[in-house]
Amino acid sequence: GDFDNDDLADFPQQRENRESTSSSSSSDDPFMSSLRNRLNALQSSSPQLPLMILDTMLPRQILDIQIEHPTLKKLMRHRLRQETPTLGMLGMANVALPGSMAGSQMVPLRTGVEVEILKMEKAADSKPGEDAWDISLSAGRRFVVEGEVTKTEGGWTEAQVTFLDSSKEEEEELQQFSKPSSGMYDEGGNDRMSLARAISKCKQFTSPNLNMKNGA
Repeated sequence: GDFDNDDLADFPQQRENRESTSSSSSSDDPFMSSLRNRLNALQSSSPQLPLMILDTMLPRQILDIQIEHPTLKKLMRHRLRQETPTLGMLGMANVALPGSMAGSQMVPLRTGVEVEILKMEKAADSKPGEDAWDISLSAGRRFVVEGEVTKTEGGWTEAQVTFLDSSKEEEEELQQFSKPSSGMYDEGGNDRMSLARAISKCKQFTSPNLNMKNGA
């Protein structure tokens, strides 16, 4: 397949080279390092991020998937050429349509997480004639999609996003849901204490899984 004939086959070496080049260049020139950090801060305030609509993820979560779709492969190849190979991950929600008999439909969420490509290799269990890839993604910053989503020439979608302070939001949620005066359920009928416990447990299970093989 086309996997063997492009730069994806050298993904581990490319990632190692990017990391060593970044660390050496930042230490060699303090002025350029400072300038680069400022530019990154400006660009990250509302960057254009490619979007992958697949599953809802939480910060620090690791997701292993297998892809075969040509557009997804093209997107992964495109992001691999960036200094840090990241993209946006969005989940889906079942939304009721107007009218009592209209039913519902699945629509992409407006909030998601930035994911970094940790691993990309040809799937070992690919059947003859198939060209599946094993991908490992690590979730990082949460974001909100701003404005309209556009389709690129490559076939995938992109949108302007605003990154959120995940740690601050989690603390506020924990404080809100643990207030004695807030009652057991919120206005939407959600169990406040269960949600607070879920957020707390999520931090334990999705923080870097150092005790598990390959961090997964």
